[in-house]
Amino acid sequence: MMMMNLRLGIACALLVACGGKKDAAPSAGSAVAVAGSAASASAPASAPAGTPVGKCTFTVTGDVALAVDAVATKSPPNGKAMATADYWQTDDQIRSALQMLAGLDTKKSKDAVKAEVDEAMKKDPKFMLLLVNCGADGGSLNFSPGKDSKYADLPFKAGKYPIAAGTAKAGELAATVNLRPPTGHKSFEVSEPGAMDITKFDATGITGTFTFKAKSHDGKAVEVKGSFDYPCVGVACKS
Repeated sequence: MMMMNLRLGIACALLVACGGKKDAAPSAGSAVAVAGSAASASAPASAPAGTPVGKCTFTVTGDVALAVDAVATKSPPNGKAMATADYWQTDDQIRSALQMLAGLDTKKSKDAVKAEVDEAMKKDPKFMLLLVNCGADGGSLNFSPGKDSKYADLPFKAGKYPIAAGTAKAGELAATVNLRPPTGHKSFEVSEPGAMDITKFDATGITGTFTFKAKSHDGKAVEVKGSFDYPCVGVACKS
């Protein structure tokens, strides 16, 4: 996950430099949380900087109860609430991202960095097949393709994909779950296979719904349901 976050940071840096597209204003981000069956308590999230362009919402029920609204922004993009994919980038943009990643090792020569980037540009996927982040003050979800997933496993179109319990395989999605209810931060793992239904994935953006069950290390069981509607962010996007 650390490498995925690093790649996301590089993608965000490139998007700030290149600018964003599409500007539809949703409501401001917020999080409402309760523990167990206690009465609801409102906990407004910090409003992210930038112009709102998209949104992800999810609810948590069971031993922990939460409702989280995550707002996507542009200039700069909100890395906690966004989606990014190779499909939305040109080869030049992907190459720039790979150069930034390879260049983090200051011991590498320019020739070594170039050779590494040239080799990476031949791979499938080249940089980041797909990453969907949904996060605000109340908690965060991160979805990414399973190990060894290729472009053919998650093509540039609508589709339905399993959310794996345990290690995600090619064609499946892995989910990282971190919740921050009033009772304290808790990490969860998917306990039963779930599903993500991507209803749109094209050069204008990505939308979909998801549902899965998860458990914390101390045995708390929850069900997570949500949806996302994010604009395409990249040089290859269309308005």
